[in-house]
Amino acid sequence: MHDLSSDLFDLLALRDPASMTFDVLEGKTPSQRWRTSEEWDRWLILGADSVLHHPDYPMPLIAEIETYRGCVRYASGGCSFCVEPMKGEPVFRRPAAIIAEVERLHELGVRNFRLEPRPASSHICHTHRRTIHLHLTLMRSKNSSQGYHP
Repeated sequence: MHDLSSDLFDLLALRDPASMTFDVLEGKTPSQRWRTSEEWDRWLILGADSVLHHPDYPMPLIAEIETYRGCVRYASGGCSFCVEPMKGEPVFRRPAAIIAEVERLHELGVRNFRLEPRPASSHICHTHRRTIHLHLTLMRSKNSSQGYHP
């Protein structure tokens, strides 16, 4: 069977469009790879300023914070409605990296955050979520004492 994608597109990112775009911009040979944890964290911090151009900035903008990619049910194909199993085994971001991203966005004026995706059964992420929740609670407490009330 003939692959029409080669006739229609110069490149087709089947895994991670961000890593493929980065490779092309860096003059590297594009490949079907996932971004490394270091790239993931660095790009999210470097791209944080883009919120300043969002039409909902500063309110009612809600910043969705990626906590991981993949699915604990990846081997079975996962749930019929979800695309996360296509991303393979779960890869979790470090809590410190997530907190750094939230802090940067907060410095820029973002006040509403949603941690995504939400794993239904992952005990690994439960510890991460508690750490991040505690940090966000402390940030909210600090802001309240400085006159900010969400």
